[in-house]
Amino acid sequence: MCIKIQPLEDVKERVLRNLGWTDLESIKKQQVHTSHIMLREALPCDHVQMYYEFGIFSTFYAGEVIPNWITHTSQGSSISIIIPSSRNKLRGLNICSVETLKRIQSKPYQRIPYQKIVKVIDYSQVPVKFFEMPMIIVSNITKNHTWIYNHYISQVSVAEECVILLSHWMLGKNEMEDGDQLTVTIAKKTGVSGNYIETRECGVSLLYDDTKNMEEEEEEEEEEEEEEEEEDSLGHYDDENIEEEEDPLRYYKSWNHIIGGDLSAFQSTTGEYVLHRVQFLDTLGKEIPEYYHPFIAHNAAYKENVSFRALSIKK
Repeated sequence: MCIKIQPLEDVKERVLRNLGWTDLESIKKQQVHTSHIMLREALPCDHVQMYYEFGIFSTFYAGEVIPNWITHTSQGSSISIIIPSSRNKLRGLNICSVETLKRIQSKPYQRIPYQKIVKVIDYSQVPVKFFEMPMIIVSNITKNHTWIYNHYISQVSVAEECVILLSHWMLGKNEMEDGDQLTVTIAKKTGVSGNYIETRECGVSLLYDDTKNMEEEEEEEEEEEEEEEEEDSLGHYDDENIEEEEDPLRYYKSWNHIIGGDLSAFQSTTGEYVLHRVQFLDTLGKEIPEYYHPFIAHNAAYKENVSFRALSIKK
């Protein structure tokens, strides 16, 4: 298992709150069409999903406005900030962008056989507007660290002209520190045919260990009261639930190939981390696809072939 996919509506609220994701109730029932680069065909229409790989949580949905809890925003496809001084530990980044189509094609993405798509999806109710998923490039300019994330999903289609891409990046101990210059870029894949997307706006927010607003505190107090009532009725707690309450992201942190974990098989010979699950399949060996080369050197390759291990070995 190198990716976890689940409907956003099924994700526990404690997990979403720990990601800093709030006020998403209205989008959970949205219908979204997706296609997968390896299947080369469209997947069945479904509600908004949450994807997890490489220590990155992500989702996408129809919309034109970046959530108001994304604190730093910029017009266009790139934003740069200096990480401010804080007594609290920086544990994650929330990255968001608004994508729009520059040109709408009458057919889906060219690599997907149209005959296959119409057998899977009924487009009578939903216009065919496929957005080619961009890559997200996160660079710590100060420390000369760069992560290039290529999503599991290659395309997404929604019933509106814009799509919101939202992701949360868990951080380890050494990726970012106070005073570091952080740059986030939403990058198109060059040399790939399909709809031409344009990043209208992007943003980033920093999540610290004690990040919590009044609404979250009230919700947690209500949940604690309910749990106390449940304890009174059952007379005991479940050990697994106790561990989850201590850290709702504990399971996700136990994965091996994540930021802050072992990403050695995804590091290029020039130092960047190229995060794409195709490397798990070992179809390319150490070769890095051409569309990455605007962002890394042309002679760059993966340092080593991946040896997949889903979860970290407990010490």
